Amino acid sequence: MGDNFRSSQGVVDSARRVAEVNLERLPKTMQSRDRQIHEHGDLLALRFPTPAQEAAWIIASIQTLRGRPFTENDEARGLTWSDCAILLRSVKNSAQPIVEALRDAGIPHLIKGMNRLFETPEVQAARAIYYYLNDEIGRADLRAAWAAADLGIALTDLETAIDWLDAERAAWAQRWLASERSPQHTFLGFLREIKLREEGVAGGTLFGRARGEIVYYNLGKFSQLITDYELIHFHSGATSLYGGFAGFLRHQAEDYYPEGWEDSGYARPDAVQIMTVHQAKGMEYPVVFVPNLVRNRFPTKRQGGRQWYHVIPRTAVTGADRYLGTEEDERRLFYVAITRSKKHLFCSWAPEGSNLYSKESPFLREFIAAGYALTREPAAQPPAAIEPRPAVERAEIALTFSELKYLFECPYQFKIRFLYGFNPGFSERLGYGNARKGRPGAPALLPRERRGAGQDRARGEDHRAETRGRSGRAWTHRPHSAPKPTRISGRRPAALQRPSQPNSPRRPTVPKRHNRTHRTVPDQYSRSPL
Repeated sequence: MGDNFRSSQGVVDSARRVAEVNLERLPKTMQSRDRQIHEHGDLLALRFPTPAQEAAWIIASIQTLRGRPFTENDEARGLTWSDCAILLRSVKNSAQPIVEALRDAGIPHLIKGMNRLFETPEVQAARAIYYYLNDEIGRADLRAAWAAADLGIALTDLETAIDWLDAERAAWAQRWLASERSPQHTFLGFLREIKLREEGVAGGTLFGRARGEIVYYNLGKFSQLITDYELIHFHSGATSLYGGFAGFLRHQAEDYYPEGWEDSGYARPDAVQIMTVHQAKGMEYPVVFVPNLVRNRFPTKRQGGRQWYHVIPRTAVTGADRYLGTEEDERRLFYVAITRSKKHLFCSWAPEGSNLYSKESPFLREFIAAGYALTREPAAQPPAAIEPRPAVERAEIALTFSELKYLFECPYQFKIRFLYGFNPGFSERLGYGNARKGRPGAPALLPRERRGAGQDRARGEDHRAETRGRSGRAWTHRPHSAPKPTRISGRRPAALQRPSQPNSPRRPTVPKRHNRTHRTVPDQYSRSPL
């Protein structure tokens, strides 16, 4: 466990120098196996006058590094956007100038988790769908939101999609199945009507196909957000459901998810990655930037206000100090950040104007003390650029048999659901477990759907994967197809048989009632053909 097969000697020795400052640490020494050769200027520790100038330098460095030769597994390739990661202690507090500089430069980028999701034009357009259905905006505003997203959508398709929304809203009152009037159903249906495709998304020369992947990546996260809301408000009526969801999007959604929230999709578009250090655990990149190394940012300042120890006595919690957050814990996190780099590692800071955030982090001085990081950019001429090409990764993904079914039936559907994270929504046709026993509040399963589900099972098909949300748990209870206990045939033993009474009167035969609660099925459903 003491061998590092990822990083260069300079990265490993600098990280070890930082870790050794902690008194409480495991007695081990990390050693580099020199899979990457350390070169002069690979590690930098720089100071800038303002955060805007720091961000501008990061953008210029990314543009310079694109196409820089990088050897990995005995194969040389040019570095590309996805080889660069920007790791922050807090995306919420520190990412603004960097994101603005990336956007102005036209460099494809994405932010992991739900941080700043609603600043993307495609998600702003998606949010406008529910404002329109809640009568908060008009048809022209919805059309303008999708036109501003610049996704290559034809105006006629957009008008058709808005007409479809109007028809759906008018049909809510006649929809018996909640899944056919759910926000997820509406979202996926609208994307289908506008004919959104990755290859059709408009993008500049720097973006290319990457912008289509980023758009799908962000819309997949929005689909996850819809699922999270539906799980809580499943039984709400259509009007209150859409009204509540529109209010949630406007007032709560941006701050609803904690920082560091993980995405459920596995896709990694060719774009600069922006994330918290916590999200970067277990990952590795050829180029890593660790900006905003300011005291009280990294290490972070302990927050005031009401804390857990105001409710639970510290004496009641074993090892309570480790939950308070110490500078040693922050140093361990900084160690994680710098060891994500394979070769190029750039740490920087800039005062933010406030006295609270005007001094450099002590971690930066510890990083410099190792002797590898330069405090000025070298004047050496960079090597000639070659064709940028993303690394070929082989990720180990655990899939169920139902998920593999989607892969073999429709690979593109598999990509949309499991790589980009789109959720298909729920389906009442799968049954509600004890609904047949008349449990109050459980809708009855129509005969047509019951027969159809039985035919699907007879063909070996299992649709329960469609009801799986982000956590992988099924939304429905035990399906109605659970096997019934079999009765052992044969007569009772003679000792257990009742004595015969030939002259005793027989009770009249009555139909056996399985359910105490009877539900009336409309006649048109019961007579409908298969």
